[in-house]
Amino acid sequence: MLGKAKKYVLADTGFWRALFQSGDQFHESAKSYARTIEPYYTFVPWPVLYETLNGHFVKTPGCVAQIDAALKRPGIVLFDDKPYRDAAKEKALGIRLGQRKDISLVDWVIRMMVEAGKPRIDYLVTCSPGDFMDVCSLRRVEPLILEDGRRSRR
Repeated sequence: MLGKAKKYVLADTGFWRALFQSGDQFHESAKSYARTIEPYYTFVPWPVLYETLNGHFVKTPGCVAQIDAALKRPGIVLFDDKPYRDAAKEKALGIRLGQRKDISLVDWVIRMMVEAGKPRIDYLVTCSPGDFMDVCSLRRVEPLILEDGRRSRR
């Protein structure tokens, strides 16, 4: 059941991969954030789902069943990226002078969703904060940054 507060989360591919792959360096951090965001609405842009369900992921035992269950929970919204698709492609390819950043097409879609402010996004879960900090700051979106569990172990 969703909480009373209407909060909206956007999670990048790194979050979903880390959440369902126990060997991922961000796994423990992703599990912690999954509990934090569970009462909120979570946007899953189709490109994130495509990138997550890659060949390695679908061949990893248990991953497919886990993400299937997660995608069926209340509050998960599969988001059509059509409004951002063409402009994101141009930016990823560097077609517009002075606007190219070395980030993926999927991350450009995420950036554009945050920047547009539609849909409303309160939190962005990511393991690549440098790709999004400027737009998060601009739109007052709180970044939830996955921590590398391997680095913190000594």
